[in-house]
Amino acid sequence: MSSLKAFHNSVKNAEYFRKKQGLFFSRNSLSKRDIHLAYETVFLSCFVSFERFLENQFIYFMCAKSHSVVKRRIEFKNQEIAREMLYHKHSYIDLVPYYKSLKVADLYFQGGKPFRDLDIDLQKNIDHCQVIRNAIAHKSKSSLSAFNDKILTPYGLARNIKTPAEYLRSQFSLNETRFDNHISILLTAAIKLA
Repeated sequence: MSSLKAFHNSVKNAEYFRKKQGLFFSRNSLSKRDIHLAYETVFLSCFVSFERFLENQFIYFMCAKSHSVVKRRIEFKNQEIAREMLYHKHSYIDLVPYYKSLKVADLYFQGGKPFRDLDIDLQKNIDHCQVIRNAIAHKSKSSLSAFNDKILTPYGLARNIKTPAEYLRSQFSLNETRFDNHISILLTAAIKLA
């Protein structure tokens, strides 16, 4: 299965769960705390899947025989060697905030393509998603402060919204929550990187 398809399936499954929980909440079968937990869990799951997608795309492009956009600077014979080089003595690769993806892309691909082809708005959204992810995962003073400073305050939301879950559940537009908007943009970024 392609990494794009795997990411899309992960988002679809998470969406199904979130909508089901929303239905329970609308029927008063779920508490506000539980619906907030569902939103946070689903967002975290989707963002981790996006991170896995990014990693898989790097490895794929590092080993691909030929590609019209990607020109490798170094040729790797297999995914094991590519992964070893990408991880560089660590047990994982840190590709977000997105500038980290760009630094790695510049090392392995001419012109950093296709990772440099993402427009600045998509890159910013990925970074915003990481700030939200950190606030959910860590709930530390610094991660919540970054959430407030980078997500809530610039958009005038800090007075009414205090938590990542409240933010994700809030309306972005008439038929779209902020959760929907962020996930849609991550899908768009994934499609452009596939």
